[in-house]
Amino acid sequence: MADGFDIIDTSDLIPEAVQPYLGYLSSGGGEIYVHESGHDSFNDDTAARGEPVHPFNTTQPSELPSEIFRTPFISDIFLPDFSIAPFSLGQAFSRDAPPEPEPRFPVSQRMKADLISNYIRETATWCETTDSDMHFSARSVHCMMESTPFVAAAMSLASRQLDTLRGRPRQITLELYQYTVRLLLSHDPTVDGASILATCTLLCAYEMMASTVAEWRRHLQGCAGLLRMRKWNGNSLGIVKTCFWAFARIDVWAAFILNQTTLIPTDSWVEEDSLAVVAARGNTDDYCNFAILIFARIINLLNASNGSSSTEMRQKAQASWKELQQWRRWRQQSVKPLMRVDGETKGPFPMIVFALFASICGNTFLSRWLDSSTAEWHDPVWHAREHGGISISNPSHANWVNHLQPLYIAGRVFGPSSKAPRPTQHQSSGRIHAPIQGSPSSTNESADDEDRMAELAEFPAEKMALLKHLAKIERETGWKTSDRARELRILWGLEN
Repeated sequence: MADGFDIIDTSDLIPEAVQPYLGYLSSGGGEIYVHESGHDSFNDDTAARGEPVHPFNTTQPSELPSEIFRTPFISDIFLPDFSIAPFSLGQAFSRDAPPEPEPRFPVSQRMKADLISNYIRETATWCETTDSDMHFSARSVHCMMESTPFVAAAMSLASRQLDTLRGRPRQITLELYQYTVRLLLSHDPTVDGASILATCTLLCAYEMMASTVAEWRRHLQGCAGLLRMRKWNGNSLGIVKTCFWAFARIDVWAAFILNQTTLIPTDSWVEEDSLAVVAARGNTDDYCNFAILIFARIINLLNASNGSSSTEMRQKAQASWKELQQWRRWRQQSVKPLMRVDGETKGPFPMIVFALFASICGNTFLSRWLDSSTAEWHDPVWHAREHGGISISNPSHANWVNHLQPLYIAGRVFGPSSKAPRPTQHQSSGRIHAPIQGSPSSTNESADDEDRMAELAEFPAEKMALLKHLAKIERETGWKTSDRARELRILWGLEN
């Protein structure tokens, strides 16, 4: 096992797809690429041919530099003198001025049909992890299709996903994104709130596909502002409820990674803040969403700077741990695993099969934090293996794109103890031992090398399986995992 890494072909662990979306323009000098035509026929079967504001016409499409496909911040471009969140609804809207002509729809009806088809089959499901009614892809989609911004956002997300799968960026993807943004900026924020919230949710997913955590969290602020303005929360009805929990899942992982609190305080997430009441109702979606709420409370407790005393903090923490344990004990059958096989010769992770998408999601948040009286619940390696097992055993693209942050955190547990974010326990011959400590600077260099090799020899099967799984997620979903995989390879000493 110790020599296993000498023969690793890392090319097998890196997705073949090219990553066209690398981030944002660092300066505010770029322009949004929009058409100035007053044409407003949404159903025109011809592609728009207006002159673009951005000088894309100086370069042939096949020669477009990758920088063009970096999405600029809206606030940097439209209103450089104001501090506003991206997707600030109605920023260009005025009741005292005549409405601006709607920008021309940038694609043909044939392309629109192709993109909407891909949206229904794939990208819409990313927002439905705890929505058994499938509002984004089925239940509410006919109504949502009457909203021009929503349709544009749905096509933008579908187009970006296809670009990543095919390994090449297309100019039309950026055009669709910018077309959506322009519609939002000129939209009356008091009209069609549900469809606009759904639009912003899809644009958050668009950014989250490839941007850094700090960047895509900024785009959550648009959703947070609309949710607060309309007093919507996790008990709202229809697609609004689906949007809220999709927003919450993104926000809680961003808060965890950035050591910040959630954008919306957890005391306003639900009307009935009682696990016992939610459990008694027997609704699987609601019960699994409550696990997200408990997780968010813990994150906010850890990252709050409200001057609470250590005693008060300890009491709140103990209450949260107790509630999380209750969540596990009170799970109805639909939330529990359908089948479990502990890791054996077939792989390093257990097989943990669930019947419902919501159950996969809820138990992912459970496994991240659960404390218990048994020794295994105190072992971070055990939790890391649970994460790997849940994700690999359930080939759900909707859950895979929501697993990237938990999988990355799990991967760090398999890293050297000197670099891991929290104490890491090491395994040898089935026994748990204390972490290997780094040698003092005065120690012989050969001892340092031996310690390093010993650390690298830990969990080789887990590391290989996790890297392959991350690569598979990117190949099949188009959701960027290569950056996180590279960070893990560096942490594990497989790459400089």
